[in-house]
Amino acid sequence: MSSEEFGEIDQKDRNILDDVFEFYGQFSTWKLRNMTHTEAPWKDAYE
Repeated sequence: MSSEEFGEIDQKDRNILDDVFEFYGQFSTWKLRNMTHTEAPWKDAYE
């Protein structure tokens, strides 16, 4: 897929993405995986 297929990201959405990346960009792949897989909704679905 090319970026042309997605169109432009408006500034509001871009700001949200920047904030998310600023916070979560510091974590490794495995740290992010562990963070998401230990949260209650994920655990509750498989217990």
